[in-house]
Amino acid sequence: MKIYLTRHGQTDWNVAKRIQGSTDIPLNQEGISQAQNLGNTLLSENINISKIYSSNKKRAIRTAQEVSEITEIPYEVVDDLQEVHLGEWEGLSWDEVREKDTIRYEKWFQADRRTVKSPQGESYQQVMERVLPKLLNLSKDHDEDILVVTHGAVIMSLLSLLNDAPFEEMTQFRVPNTKVVELTRSQVQACYKKFVVESIKLEKPSLRYLDSILRYKNTAVNSGEVLHGSSGLENFDNIEEWCQQTFMDEYKETVREGYVPATTFLCVRKSDEQVVGMINIRRELNDYLSKFGGHIGYSIHQDERRKSYAKSMLQKALEYCKEIGLEHVLITADSNNIASQKTIESCGGVFENEVKDGDGMLRRYWITL
Repeated sequence: MKIYLTRHGQTDWNVAKRIQGSTDIPLNQEGISQAQNLGNTLLSENINISKIYSSNKKRAIRTAQEVSEITEIPYEVVDDLQEVHLGEWEGLSWDEVREKDTIRYEKWFQADRRTVKSPQGESYQQVMERVLPKLLNLSKDHDEDILVVTHGAVIMSLLSLLNDAPFEEMTQFRVPNTKVVELTRSQVQACYKKFVVESIKLEKPSLRYLDSILRYKNTAVNSGEVLHGSSGLENFDNIEEWCQQTFMDEYKETVREGYVPATTFLCVRKSDEQVVGMINIRRELNDYLSKFGGHIGYSIHQDERRKSYAKSMLQKALEYCKEIGLEHVLITADSNNIASQKTIESCGGVFENEVKDGDGMLRRYWITL
């Protein structure tokens, strides 16, 4: 299965070299002709597509409409495929931005282009956070090829990620209007996995993430969920005391009675510094952990599930386990938690056995580092 990406047809702002971003500019007559030519090219080259998807911007929708009319292939407008939002700079040329907003432009230009935002705009990282899940889902929904009408910066960001190129050099992947770029389903999947791994970091608990930790705790407590991997966060009213306790729990001399030395990490999304998961790594096992708890416990925020954060967080945690000298890691999952089982297995977990734990059953896995 292939996804054919194309940039929308030409607009007057393209000709004037003005920054469009989220501004909804229609195609000009040349852009309409380009879209019609694209439709004819798909027919003449026997590129068989089953569906056309379009960004929700006028310039993309009209492109999809023209292609659809010529090929007689249905099109659908979907969210999340739109161009990067460039905030206050939209409507200006890049030369005007450099001249009129020099300080902020230089700060943006010299920073990490992937994560930095334009004034009142979004980062390319945030673009990928909405575009990649959409493309992944579209690739799963179709066995036959599809055409996706999107935008220049979207395509440049995808190709930068796919080719391990710095986002500062994304213009090497610039495509002209209605140029087609071909991606396979496996490339989209690989791109998504790579993106998720690179989009998170493990951080030790601190008050820097106070609001996000409270959000995490309250969401779980209000829904009656157990906060696995949080070192008992639900039992603390004071987050500062919890942070201090997680630090003390790292050492045999200060760890709480009945606990083993362990390190707790927050899984933090880099783009907005929000806590999306928590994971607790035990340096040794007592009788209970040897049977039920294992070396690692973790959880993902309810709103952040099904985004591959669990696998990426566990992969990073296993790297830490190796650093502290663990060679074999025990991880358990409820027998009815299929998602957790798949996460563990995808990280190398080998099923050993199933044991009764209260009213339920636990599946025990070992990972060799």
